[in-house]
Amino acid sequence: MPGPTRSPTLADTGEAHSRPPSFLMICDEWTPKHGGISTFNRALAIATARAGHRTMCLVESATYEEVRDAKAHDVELIMAVESANGPNLSIRQNDVIARKPDVVVGHDVLTGPVADVYASLYLENAKQVLIIHNTPAKNEPYKRDDASQPTVTREKVLRRVAFRADLVAAVGPKLAIEAESIVGDGYGRVRILQLDPGMDFPPVDIRRRRSVPRSRTVLMLARTAHVQSKGIDIAARALPGVLGNPLPHLVIRGAEDNRAADSLRKRLVKMSKLPRDRVTVYPYTMDFQEIRDDLCRAALCVMPSRDEGFGLVALEAIAAGTPVLISRNSGVALTLSDRLGTLAEGMIVDVVDDLERDRLEWQRQIHRVLGNLDSAFEHTHQVREVLYPDMQWCHTVESLVNHL
Repeated sequence: MPGPTRSPTLADTGEAHSRPPSFLMICDEWTPKHGGISTFNRALAIATARAGHRTMCLVESATYEEVRDAKAHDVELIMAVESANGPNLSIRQNDVIARKPDVVVGHDVLTGPVADVYASLYLENAKQVLIIHNTPAKNEPYKRDDASQPTVTREKVLRRVAFRADLVAAVGPKLAIEAESIVGDGYGRVRILQLDPGMDFPPVDIRRRRSVPRSRTVLMLARTAHVQSKGIDIAARALPGVLGNPLPHLVIRGAEDNRAADSLRKRLVKMSKLPRDRVTVYPYTMDFQEIRDDLCRAALCVMPSRDEGFGLVALEAIAAGTPVLISRNSGVALTLSDRLGTLAEGMIVDVVDDLERDRLEWQRQIHRVLGNLDSAFEHTHQVREVLYPDMQWCHTVESLVNHL
């Protein structure tokens, strides 16, 4: 099978020299309500606008507050066309067509096919970018027992979109490697660009250090619909064996609503045998300051995922000056190892998908960090000072533009 036919790059056509290319990002939502993809999309869109590119984002719907938030960052939000079944991103949006974006960005199976429709049918001169956020074969088995069919279906969609895209990107080094097994043709015709996220949104003053808290709050920021993939059960089972004064308190932010939060708390208490007052589950919040406050109150942020394409939460925690323990099965673990070398070793913990072994290892590592928080916070500040200057969203945008 011949490789995809690719148009000349923006640099080839001279467009990049006459004016910065304009971007259309396509995502289901502007403010993150359903997962990390929209978090990534919002940060990327804002960074793209800051870099001088006219930037718009097509979403299913948006509140007045969301439109105002986007506008404050020089991003124009455009709502999808309403069909009889509700908003439909794939229906031609005339406001988008009128603006003639040079680049159309779609995310994974969520909006990659929508970007393909716009680039191939509505905006024939636009460059098409597919950003891969997950590896179905790695992630689906931890979400459902009947993982085979969803994995096959998602991989087929990714291949079709990637074959027609001008650029395929993957978030972080882990996904950049794994994406080859999904969309690669064996001859290198499908380029896969590694896109490393930034940690500077919202910006922080790295000279300002967090004080070491007297509480022992262990925080997880994770969508709670998938307990196993996020390793929520590992964290809950590990905590009862962690001793100290005061005893650690598990706080999880990410339930769908209050009812789901109460249900999960009961489940975790039963599973872990922790007292009810040492497990708190909160609904997900769209208030970025509330999430930052969670991080700044925590003694430790944990991410014991059995599989994690990247793991932006870890960068958010480090940016806030909060110690982290992250799964070795995450893209961010590989990023930290690549950038920090031995400085990353104390933050990365094995997850082998054997619940008893994982429980004991995470219990040991959590106890180690909480037992010497002065050292843990000092180490986190060192890590932040190394990472922050280089891991900025402007570099993500620069890499994307340079490869178009």
